[in-house]
Amino acid sequence: MKYLLIITTIVLFFSTSLEAQNTYTKYWLSFSDKHNTPYSVKNPSDYLSDKAIARRHKHRIAITTHDLPVNPQYLGAVKQIEKNVLRTSKWFNGVLLQIDDAKSNEVLLALQSLPFVKRVVPVAKLGTANQQNEHQSLKKQPGETLNDAIYYGTAFHQVQMLNGDYLHAAGYTGEGLTCAIIDAGFTNVDELSVFERLFDNGQILGTFDFVEGDADVFGHNAHGTHVFTIMGANEPGVYVGAAPDANYWLFRTEDAASETLLEEYNWLAAAEFADSVGVDLINSSLGYSTFDNTSNNHSYADMDGNTTVISKAADMAASKGILVVVSAGNQGNKPWHYVTAPADADSVLSVGAVDSLKQYVSFSSVGPSADGQIKPNIVGQGHNTAYVGTDGNLKHGNGTSFSAPLIAGLATCLWQAYPEKNNMDIIGLIESSASQAQNPDNHLGYGIPNFYTAMLQGNNDPILNFDEEMVAFVYPNPFANDASIYYYANLNEIITLQLYDYTGRLLASYATEVRVDTPYKFDFPNWVKYPKGAYLIKIISDQQQKNLKSIKVGN
Repeated sequence: MKYLLIITTIVLFFSTSLEAQNTYTKYWLSFSDKHNTPYSVKNPSDYLSDKAIARRHKHRIAITTHDLPVNPQYLGAVKQIEKNVLRTSKWFNGVLLQIDDAKSNEVLLALQSLPFVKRVVPVAKLGTANQQNEHQSLKKQPGETLNDAIYYGTAFHQVQMLNGDYLHAAGYTGEGLTCAIIDAGFTNVDELSVFERLFDNGQILGTFDFVEGDADVFGHNAHGTHVFTIMGANEPGVYVGAAPDANYWLFRTEDAASETLLEEYNWLAAAEFADSVGVDLINSSLGYSTFDNTSNNHSYADMDGNTTVISKAADMAASKGILVVVSAGNQGNKPWHYVTAPADADSVLSVGAVDSLKQYVSFSSVGPSADGQIKPNIVGQGHNTAYVGTDGNLKHGNGTSFSAPLIAGLATCLWQAYPEKNNMDIIGLIESSASQAQNPDNHLGYGIPNFYTAMLQGNNDPILNFDEEMVAFVYPNPFANDASIYYYANLNEIITLQLYDYTGRLLASYATEVRVDTPYKFDFPNWVKYPKGAYLIKIISDQQQKNLKSIKVGN
């Protein structure tokens, strides 16, 4: 019921009578403080969900005055002057107002005379609402198989490139974690067969449209549908996304018919709401640099992570323990060239794009940020990326809008493997697993992540101990009870592992697929029951055979 109350409050903020015959402007009003508020950091249950409080306790994140709602007395005084309060922000301590242009001078003077008002700035003029696309459903019959190309459907290659299928095969598919997708609309998500399982399983926890002020996000724009497909779709044999078993909130903050500074404040509101209901991860394939009103345009100097509203909001969300994953932008071959906000924020994971051959694609925005950070942080497939369209047909498209949800979904699965780690720990694991972690640049950042390696690194596994001359080793060696075989693959191939005792008797054998430039950890499950003594492990491929000796010293 707490979530329902929060949604009701937001709807009330939007339920204002608009004077259609007049033009109006939306303004952001900042308060100077939260003095004498009835809320207290000692009683967070008054304004945060149990899940949000648990996240803070788990990761030792202090509840601060940023978490307190705006002072209701201040809000009441503002409403006495202008009743059309659309939204409040606790993080930025202010409100979004809608003021009739015909009386704006009078209203603005009255508001600025209030002793607790810090500033009032215009953010958008009245725009034209988008038309919703017609809903259409196209059903397909899934082919239930194992985790392979048939199981994933057209999503297989982009997941495989990141070794996300290995992460899934280990049992990490996002279950138990909650993601928010902030986008421009989710046309037909409630009709498409690839999302049926999510609705049936109760994985869609809620929706809200911060543009229109209601809960209907299933229209307006197809962009969010495509993004959600890549992240959460689950129709085996047709399309399986990067985090098919995660829970989701769907938020619309972008009005695709216009580009205004208001959308950054919409994003702020969505991030605050995501925090309040206990979201673990935010994916946002939106970016801002220029606007319809050119006086609001950002400069490259603004891309320092500390200037734009949306970047400061993204960092604030990260400070609350949320893992924020955003698109780097599609400006690489345009005059702007650089990443767009909020990809410049220092605590977010910004994602650039490569093609299916792992090569940089020219549209992907580059770094560094204005304050010298490596941007993008990492990359995923954003060229010829597979997704499902609003008509249910399988399609391919280009953009960092597509690489970001791919990374976000697998980051969710990785976090499932290590729930004790915090958001920045997960970012660190992803970056350190990537293809150019030792030599990052301004095009690919730390490179293409290997989520299987990240999973092993998260356990401080000795898989990190490979050097240039070492292809395989046993650890620990000697060992008391059990040991593992570590192998670094130089080719895509099938290898066979065989375990022999000191008499030359074959004890166990199995074959497995390995992929180039990937470290592996293998175990013989019954080794623990074998007697102490010397053992030989053979690793056989078409190209070579490696023999490893190991000694068991315990029974």
